[in-house]
Amino acid sequence: QFCIMMITALGVGFITPPLGLNLFVVSGITGESILRIAWRAVPFVFFMLIVVLLIAYIPAISTTMLPDVYK
Repeated sequence: QFCIMMITALGVGFITPPLGLNLFVVSGITGESILRIAWRAVPFVFFMLIVVLLIAYIPAISTTMLPDVYK
């Protein structure tokens, strides 16, 4: 459960400024400005933050519910 939550939280950290490593990579590939890419990533960041909070407060999401999906 901690690992799934940590990976999702790191994903948020790699997308959001000031670090935003993924923003620099996408900016280098596409030639778009980092600010423009960051604004387009805002809905995804909100969704990922909601997922992190859900996993933190309802651990059964990552420990018991997901394995049932793959059966």
